[in-house]
Amino acid sequence: MKHFVRDGPSYVLDQSVRDSPCRIRFGERDSLMRLSKWQDRASLVFSPGERHEKKMVTGKNELMLVSAASPKEQHLFRRLDGDRFEYDVVLLKEPESNVISIMLDFPEGLSFYRQYSEKELGKAAEKYFPEVFDSYAVY
Repeated sequence: MKHFVRDGPSYVLDQSVRDSPCRIRFGERDSLMRLSKWQDRASLVFSPGERHEKKMVTGKNELMLVSAASPKEQHLFRRLDGDRFEYDVVLLKEPESNVISIMLDFPEGLSFYRQYSEKELGKAAEKYFPEVFDSYAVY
């Protein structure tokens, strides 16, 4: 299993290295994560709009980002097998709302397409990985 690699003030993971390389940078400046392609010419930036006061690696495959402005939540990234990772928002106390806001910043020209659900595909769903259902493809 690969681990998070420290690169200056942030951590990185490289995905799809053989077919379509994508670098994911965690905890950079005010963002949670930045997915970059083509030597950073196109990026998707996920941000709660707050600065992270602390970055903490727990073990070699987990990274916790703690917001300076919102100490009631933490952002946990866990490295899985292959080139996959999962992202969780850890709530340390009951939130005032059932909405967690994360802003998305991207360059003009990207298009987002919602993928079908397993129910919508019916029997054809057997041809797809479960992770694809209800996800988004970005072009």
